[in-house]
Amino acid sequence: MASQNIPIVFQEKMNICQMGINSNDVKFGSVTMTSSKYLCAKDTTSNPQSLSVIDLETRQASKFPFAGDSAIMNPISKIIGLRAGNKLQIFNIDLKSNMKSHEMQKPVVFWTWINPKVIAIVTANECYHWSIEGGSTPTKVFDRHASLNGCQIINYKASSDGKWLVVVGIKKGSQGGIAGAMQLYSMERSVSQFLEGHAGTFVDVNMNNEPTKRTLFSFCEKKEGQNPRLFIMEVGAKGGQPFKIAPQNVPFPAQAMQQGDFPCSLTASDKHQMIFLITKLGYFYMFDIMTGTMIYCNRISMDTVFASTEDPSNGGVLGVTA
Repeated sequence: MASQNIPIVFQEKMNICQMGINSNDVKFGSVTMTSSKYLCAKDTTSNPQSLSVIDLETRQASKFPFAGDSAIMNPISKIIGLRAGNKLQIFNIDLKSNMKSHEMQKPVVFWTWINPKVIAIVTANECYHWSIEGGSTPTKVFDRHASLNGCQIINYKASSDGKWLVVVGIKKGSQGGIAGAMQLYSMERSVSQFLEGHAGTFVDVNMNNEPTKRTLFSFCEKKEGQNPRLFIMEVGAKGGQPFKIAPQNVPFPAQAMQQGDFPCSLTASDKHQMIFLITKLGYFYMFDIMTGTMIYCNRISMDTVFASTEDPSNGGVLGVTA
């Protein structure tokens, strides 16, 4: 493990079960967190079923009747996406009004907000974007790569300029472990690249006092029986030599390797220029973006951290444990 003499603070922000959330519902799919501002928790045990929206800043919870399949809060405002089967709705909570609705022709396997104005929707074969503005319906952006067939889609992210997208899936590997599959897509070139990764993220960085920031993409590759490797590279370079570092080994403890641990979350801190990696077994790693050097490593939870996001208030990461 790296030195413990680093000013890093781990603390419990809140216990959502003490806010009326049933512990059986604190799991992937029932609880969603698209930013550090709001958390949605679907109650499947009460009758009728309900949905709780927790404001993570004010620590206030609101409960609504909800018998649908999924709910996702807008990253910055009280606008919520609601899904029941293939029927999608965007609802303004403050105004208590429906902003727009749409019924997909194909089953939705994953959806999330990729910015305050756009929801990404993934079906078995395609990826769509749905803008909250105007009367537009979901627009197909690209076809899913064949390597994602059979995967459970667990994440979808976009670069800040919207020019790069990544969809992330996992499935059972040939040797019984968890294999990762990622599709990196360029909006400008309409080209996909397949990567054997479990988690990925984008971050904008300033280099050499340049007037504009560069967009970096980082992902973590974990092949069965091997330690993971962290990759950091520039995407969409406008001339010159793109920034790229050599793949960095991520040291997994022997116990974690034996238990089939794998990367499940990768988050970048724009404030500190760091990358945070969290594994299924609760190990936390921190890397310097510019060098890939591991700054810190520790086990922060005995439970699975199934959702995480950057916390802009302190440049850290906020996670939800099962």
